[in-house]
Amino acid sequence: MSRDYLAEIEQVLAPLDANLQRGTSDMVDDDVWNYMIYGRDSRHRTGIDKVEKYFVTIVREIEVPEETIQMVIDAVKSLPGFRQSEDDISFEYLRIGTTKQCAEACKIFFVKPSKGV
Repeated sequence: MSRDYLAEIEQVLAPLDANLQRGTSDMVDDDVWNYMIYGRDSRHRTGIDKVEKYFVTIVREIEVPEETIQMVIDAVKSLPGFRQSEDDISFEYLRIGTTKQCAEACKIFFVKPSKGV
């Protein structure tokens, strides 16, 4: 039986954020602006091996603290075989409802290689 990597990611992220959702921010209540989203991004093959790519997006009012970014990186990297992708960590800014306030979203990518799959 194959491992459920998304469940493992959820398990290590759950203690970091009470508003954790898989896949899309559409699942988060409209009045919540501090949350995390995680999911699969892509999969590719290198010969007979495969590499699966996952993401974690952290959303915070005003800005995402550097400590939170590092806690997420450390948590996911604690899972066997996971490492941070060489992709840049990207930032995006979101308007909060109809206000002039802004939230920052930080997207981090991780990879999980599998041999001979």
